[in-house]
Amino acid sequence: MAMTLEERVAALEASLAALTQTPEGYYESKYSGEEIDAIIDKYSDGTGDMTKAVYDPQGKAQDIFAYADAAAASAAAAASEDLTEQINGKQAAVTVQGILKSSMASGVSVIGSATPDVDYATPGLVDAAKPKATLVTLTAAGWDATAKTQTVTVQGIYADASLQIIQPTPETSSQAAYINAGVLATSQGLNSLTFTAAVTPTVDLSVYVVVTGVTT
Repeated sequence: MAMTLEERVAALEASLAALTQTPEGYYESKYSGEEIDAIIDKYSDGTGDMTKAVYDPQGKAQDIFAYADAAAASAAAAASEDLTEQINGKQAAVTVQGILKSSMASGVSVIGSATPDVDYATPGLVDAAKPKATLVTLTAAGWDATAKTQTVTVQGIYADASLQIIQPTPETSSQAAYINAGVLATSQGLNSLTFTAAVTPTVDLSVYVVVTGVTT
């Protein structure tokens, strides 16, 4: 059945009212259409910050983290190989016995075996340099009546006086008689020491003879 004129007018008014009502659930962009177009144009022509030409300029096209790990491992392996080549080019290990004599004139170099008591001190040389004390007795009957001398045995004394320092010291109980008699050590021989008195002692004298080696 055909609509009447009044019905048609009413339908048009209803449609018009619907068009002028504010729609629900819509989004209003803060950019205009022109601004949106400009943004799309910028990032679609290859000039954007995250284009492939920027983040992958060498065309690796792979996981960057895996690539970095592989590169680090390769560099470490190359460094290890280079170090091995350097070590292999050096002097091999040398096994030696004894004490070596070396020179630092042009780096470290071994020039032969060290000579005992020349390049290093042996225990014997060290022991010889230590002072040694020997207790001797100058007997009352042992003095030469004319020369007022008495020679006693002291192991370790040399005939050469320049090689040792010899220091006779009377034992406490003999000090007074030793001093009063004016006793002195006046000469030496191999393993012997001679004393001379100003006055012939009438008692036995106990004397420590301290011998110290001299190094030259």
